[in-house]
Amino acid sequence: MIPSEARFWAAARSPAEIPAARAPEIAFAGRSNVGKSSLLNMLCGRRNLARTGRRPGATRGLIFYSLGDELGFVDLPGYGYARRSVTERRSWKALVEAYLDDRDALAGVMVLVDLRRGIEEEEAELARFLTSRELPWVWVLTKCDKVPRAKRQARVKELLAAAGSGQAIVSSVSDSQGAKELWAWIEAASGVRRRR
Repeated sequence: MIPSEARFWAAARSPAEIPAARAPEIAFAGRSNVGKSSLLNMLCGRRNLARTGRRPGATRGLIFYSLGDELGFVDLPGYGYARRSVTERRSWKALVEAYLDDRDALAGVMVLVDLRRGIEEEEAELARFLTSRELPWVWVLTKCDKVPRAKRQARVKELLAAAGSGQAIVSSVSDSQGAKELWAWIEAASGVRRRR
């Protein structure tokens, strides 16, 4: 599997639209504006694979990407975005829960959290849900370049202590920090090796 060959595959705005799986999948979850699309682009070495924008909430359903026939990435809609209607946000929640509950191909979930903002109740609830389903997951602490280097380690320890569980990978798309560790986690969870 060569990440730079990643392609958009499908989109689903309802459980009925979720396509049949073709390969193990890694899902990316997190609050709107946490950097999911940017992280996907960094991991695949592509600037415009996943759509990024100045306004949060661009991902309005499940977005599926194929990395050859060996691995898939799934961008979940961001939560906590108040500018969408209550009805739309409820439909996203039902869609995400249906995907996480029923997807046999789901190999793991990356739970993205802005290092500056910290782990809030929605992220903690998702972590508990994944643990209860025995799904592999990892905290991905994004935007670490926005935190002074001397304070990063203390901030990571503080967040993990507050969360009470979980492994964390610190990441920044501005300098690709964490890419190697993220790929090591993806390979371990999915059983798929990356080729360059």
